Amino acid sequence: MKALLRGISTLAGLLLLAFTAFIRYSPGLISAGHWKVFFRFGQSASGSGFVMSLPVLMALAVLSICGLLLNRSVRQAAHNLLSDRQRILWVAGALFIWILTMVPLDGAREPRYATSQASYVAILFGSLGVFYLMLGLGGILDSAGRAADRAYAFLLRVPARTLVLACAVTVLVATNLISWLVFRHIPHVEDSVAQVFQARLFAMGRLFAHSPPYPQFFDVPELINNGRWYSEYPFGHSLFLALGVLVRAPWIINPLLGTLAVVVIYFFGREVYDDPTARLGVVLATLSPYLLLMSSEYMSHASALLLAALFLLAYARALGRTGSEPGGLLPALLAGLCLGMVICIRPYTGLLLAVPFAIDAVVQMVRDPKARSRVVVMLGAGAVMVTLLLLYNYFTNGDPLKLGYTVKWGPGHDLGFSQAGWREGYTLARRIVDNSIELYSVNRYLFEWPIPGLAFIVFLFAGTTRNRWDWLLAGTALSLTVGYFFYWWHFITFGPRWQYEALPALVLLTARGMRGLPDFLEQGCRVAVPRERVRVWLGKLLLVCYVMMLAVGLPARLAGYARGGLGVLPVAAKTVRSANIHNAIVFNRRYEETFLQNSIPPGGDIVFARDLGGSNSLLTRQFPGRACFRVSRETLFSLGDIQFERTPTKAGLDSIVAQLSRTDLSGYKTLFWPADELSDMVDSLCARQGIGLRTYRSLGLELTGDAGGVARYLPAIAVWVTGDRADGLAIFTYMDKKADQVLGTYQFRHLGDSGLGAVTLYSIRRMLSGGTVR
Repeated sequence: MKALLRGISTLAGLLLLAFTAFIRYSPGLISAGHWKVFFRFGQSASGSGFVMSLPVLMALAVLSICGLLLNRSVRQAAHNLLSDRQRILWVAGALFIWILTMVPLDGAREPRYATSQASYVAILFGSLGVFYLMLGLGGILDSAGRAADRAYAFLLRVPARTLVLACAVTVLVATNLISWLVFRHIPHVEDSVAQVFQARLFAMGRLFAHSPPYPQFFDVPELINNGRWYSEYPFGHSLFLALGVLVRAPWIINPLLGTLAVVVIYFFGREVYDDPTARLGVVLATLSPYLLLMSSEYMSHASALLLAALFLLAYARALGRTGSEPGGLLPALLAGLCLGMVICIRPYTGLLLAVPFAIDAVVQMVRDPKARSRVVVMLGAGAVMVTLLLLYNYFTNGDPLKLGYTVKWGPGHDLGFSQAGWREGYTLARRIVDNSIELYSVNRYLFEWPIPGLAFIVFLFAGTTRNRWDWLLAGTALSLTVGYFFYWWHFITFGPRWQYEALPALVLLTARGMRGLPDFLEQGCRVAVPRERVRVWLGKLLLVCYVMMLAVGLPARLAGYARGGLGVLPVAAKTVRSANIHNAIVFNRRYEETFLQNSIPPGGDIVFARDLGGSNSLLTRQFPGRACFRVSRETLFSLGDIQFERTPTKAGLDSIVAQLSRTDLSGYKTLFWPADELSDMVDSLCARQGIGLRTYRSLGLELTGDAGGVARYLPAIAVWVTGDRADGLAIFTYMDKKADQVLGTYQFRHLGDSGLGAVTLYSIRRMLSGGTVR
């Protein structure tokens, strides 16, 4: 009978782990909403499939727990915990906080939540699968568990230098291979494109470049292009990338940063805990896909992580590790510089990381007045770095207190619950949902185990060995979670990116939880389990987890990114190179993929530009005589002769200007015009008619974050190039319809078109209450 039950348990475990693998590779086929899990088959979202109720799955988990309680030792441990009122409060508190990281608050209404929904289902299936597999295989896995225990013993015996060097080499090799084979040594995220562009400016000895003529063709979402051309991000990470640009290998920087971060994590763990914890922590960090992937691309989190880890190490040496005397002024100086540099890389993250240590520094000064000098040095060093950021803001943004984010997107990019940026209705409820996604995404992405990655931290805080640094490290993760609750943009990039700088804390707390598991059972549960048996069980568990990570979790992630899961691929640039074209302009709708192929300023044999549809011919005024092409990844085709002077657009603009010259425009305040570079065509007209001139681009830049500001220029006469897709105020694109329409409080009246319909003319007025027009 026991053999049959073990066989059934093993089969159930394998099936559940197979489901986990299926979900990892095909997250789009899974969604969760209204407490149900939907498995979809077919092409459409409403295709055939079957539905499994989440309460049914939760009931299966509860049955698994009940199965555990059939074991007498487990029942005794539960009884001992429940009988200790003080201990049960700690256990309940730790479990409650952990459960908060596992609650699927999101519904199936929005596609952007599909990955997080699949993550939750995969973790649930994976945890149950591991449980049943270990229950079924039992003693069969014992030999593997003992081998893992021997490997752990070897890990503790090997010289520390050898271990750290091996981990560093592993990270360096793995990240470089991923950078080469998966990311092809190019940025795969729009943020990274902007960071590399800024690094190229720094390598040229410049803070910004002047916007090129016809700047709308060279816009990238995260670049400011308002006369000055530079990244919206603070300067810190681009300084690191500039070193790579100078040696023509910017792709090497993040792998080096990740490698150094792993080394620092070891020394920090040894400083605040002990050598065994540091050794286990550095191995966990080395095998974390979260760290490996973020260190393989160009994201600024890599440099922020290294500087954050250095701050933790220097702070520990400045204000004392647990049970030792504080250090000297040099570590305090280094701590302030490193934290200040984190602020220069990711300002909000740096400030949030500082919160728990600011509280701790105050406590240390109260306990020991001698610590004040070290805190003052730390603050002074941090202030120096923040001053550099303020100076950078002044010379680029024109205001020391204004970050590039605000220059680019307006005040809606700031903290709070008001309408933010271009995202409307970002409410308190939406924040709660997004933060729940961030939290339980940590359970998946930290280690890519089939079980929750934060599970072992529960044992640490439910046990009896908590100390000052446990609370400080937990405080860093908590501070980032609470702080980013008030930020308007949440998205999963290589993992829950807002929590990435807490990685040293998470891996070391996990190591503490693993090593403290025997103590938790012995002292907390008062169960006499031989330590060797606990280590063997833990070895079996980790073996299954890492087999799933290496066979399923990490390969699935790599395959997704190689297919373009982050939006930017090298395919278009390769297509153009293979076509062997010269003296050309190549327009690309996915411009981020080819933007960095340009020189600064754009020129050279091939100029890559944003595909703006009907306005593309304007750029030929700046680069006359060039062949023009459009690229769409694997496809490149000629646009024929679109030299501006010979296009319907030029003829249409001439026709409209001639029409306006014969029209009395005294009833209008403003003429809206396609481009600054074409203003010479209407300057005399505007001067003669006494009407102001605004281009759509200048209007968009001027009114960033001021949605009602258009009204001050109304009534207006608008000249629109049909099909123009330049970045600007989206409301004007409705003029492509060539029909009268009312949009919000604005009335668009179609006045006519040019001969071939390339240019259209509108009257724009403001609607007053009651439907009257002003």
